[in-house]
Amino acid sequence: MNVEETKKAIKVMQAFVEGAEIEAKAKDHATTWYNATPSWDWEGFDYRIKRQPIEVWAYVTPGGVWLANPHNLSSGVSLGSDTQLVKLREVVE
Repeated sequence: MNVEETKKAIKVMQAFVEGAEIEAKAKDHATTWYNATPSWDWEGFDYRIKRQPIEVWAYVTPGGVWLANPHNLSSGVSLGSDTQLVKLREVVE
């Protein structure tokens, strides 16, 4: 393991200690990351901190989609009959 790989390993392991979810995949041929309780086999596996999906609110109208101002969500802004307030969540694979 070189210095840069060691720095990355420390970052991932510290995140695990602090409660972050960790993903792993085998180095030899795997392409899919899976949730892991790491064994810290850095020779055989790659590890990463699981990404958290981005969530935003948006107004959806026949004319398009606009991000909602978070302050307006709690202030009771009235929406037109053709407007919907929708929570969007990023798909993380």
